[in-house]
Amino acid sequence: MSGPATVTVNGQVHEVPPGLRYTFGRDPSCTVVLDAADHGISRQAGSIEQLGGTWWVINRSRKRTLHVIDDTGMAAPLPVSHPEWPPSRRPVDQLGLTVLVAGDTWTHVLRVSACSLEAVAEGPATVDPVSTACHVPAMTEPRRAALVAMASGYLRRYPDYDPRPLTYQETADLLGLRRDQVRKRIEYLREELVEARVPGLEGPDARRALCEWFLGMRVIGPRDLDWLRHRLRSAPDAPRREPW
Repeated sequence: MSGPATVTVNGQVHEVPPGLRYTFGRDPSCTVVLDAADHGISRQAGSIEQLGGTWWVINRSRKRTLHVIDDTGMAAPLPVSHPEWPPSRRPVDQLGLTVLVAGDTWTHVLRVSACSLEAVAEGPATVDPVSTACHVPAMTEPRRAALVAMASGYLRRYPDYDPRPLTYQETADLLGLRRDQVRKRIEYLREELVEARVPGLEGPDARRALCEWFLGMRVIGPRDLDWLRHRLRSAPDAPRREPW
């Protein structure tokens, strides 16, 4: 049995002994209530618990993504899982992790450190490999540019990491396109994934879930930000407003 985990949130330090589940969200039943009035935070957003001698950060929400940052400042979404799949999770390594819980009014920061029995080389369990991993939509350069621009805040290193997608108009302004052009490219990607039963993409505005699915599947990553920057700068009529 390894030692306890330590969670620091809102200036308070909590020790979590092995065998205890530490939960966070907006519901009063959680170990720590982040903001009971912020409905952008799930009732139970996530948990920190020990499984098999290893401490894990687990996304317990069915609607909202968590954001996990390693010691190098690289961030990755811990996405929502389909109800029939295991929850997405990420092991707490020896250097610790930072967890961001983005609400409508504030992004809460939890710092987690723990000593596990052994390192576990496992990333987040993002999606079922049969039903969705083989259904990534055709990613042409214009579609990739629209997606990367919209998700550009996610691709920056912490503390510049911003887990909020750009609006269609902001994305269009960045790329020098019309809003309807950007929306068409993004909607194509969304509709393809809805057909593949990826959860959370229905509704009038699924920008956040769409960006986070592609990030969780590693279809786009920080290197794409450099690719987009080069693409913008090499285009003779491209605007020079960059969100990074």
